[in-house]
Amino acid sequence: MKAVGTVAATLILFWIMTVLDRGAGLRLSFVFGARPEFVLALAAALTVVSRPAAAAAFGFLAGLATGALSGNISAYIISAAVTCFVGSYLTKLPIEQRWWVVYLEMAGIILASRLLFMIMAPSNRLAEYVAASAFSALLSAGIGLAVYPLARKIFGSKEI
Repeated sequence: MKAVGTVAATLILFWIMTVLDRGAGLRLSFVFGARPEFVLALAAALTVVSRPAAAAAFGFLAGLATGALSGNISAYIISAAVTCFVGSYLTKLPIEQRWWVVYLEMAGIILASRLLFMIMAPSNRLAEYVAASAFSALLSAGIGLAVYPLARKIFGSKEI
């Protein structure tokens, strides 16, 4: 029964982050056009506390939610699922999980996802896209850091 509640809570979180991403995220624009990626931030936060298979599923959901609303769905799904899958392995390194380590892990996952997306859907302005991706990863990791305690609470202290 707990699994049903966990799945429901995860889907509700993805729905809330998708609404925030489409509602507020598109209107916020910072340096080099960087904007926070709410859905990818949630996927990165869940990736840090999950096994690789679950992380790939979270990446798939993030790519599906983002791609379905903005087009180029396959590139979003592949980039998010692959980086969450690989990122889950990298977060299992024997490093103490302090807040700044978790922040850097999430920023790396988000940046890798944006750069992998760039390879699959090239941009005309490469330098601007990379700069915007870097700033976006830093912004989104801050959002992910805010969601991280909730992810730990939902899934418990053990890996899912």
